[in-house]
Amino acid sequence: MIQLDGKLSAKAEGARWIRSYPREITGIIISRTVRQLHLLAGAIGRTEQLASVAILQLHFASGQTVELPLRYGEDIAAADDSFYRSPRLFPVAHARSSYKTREVSYSLHHVCLVNPRPEDRIETIDFVSGVTTSHPYILAITLEQ
Repeated sequence: MIQLDGKLSAKAEGARWIRSYPREITGIIISRTVRQLHLLAGAIGRTEQLASVAILQLHFASGQTVELPLRYGEDIAAADDSFYRSPRLFPVAHARSSYKTREVSYSLHHVCLVNPRPEDRIETIDFVSGVTTSHPYILAITLEQ
């Protein structure tokens, strides 16, 4: 297994207090075959249920590209949203935003995504915001071969 640590954050349209995050992070190098991707991910701010708040674009050695959406309320949700029915890894954490003095709630979810092309080597992954009012983030990616 390979674990990529760090914080990958993509900008959301409605998250005005977080202006410095990019809309996409491209070229995360993988260079191996993978059956499943495990994410530690979350969202700040609510949006429509089942909206695609982010997309993982998998770029394969064969030249194919596959998009795996992260859906609000199904994969990740804001800490204060009761619609999300699966257990969170931790329910609510509060932190002060450095941009403003408002309090922001974070939640953390384990998201398991199945690679639809497990025989084809993933060269790179892109993390792209769905540009909703919810701000998606990934803390870690673990690859299962």
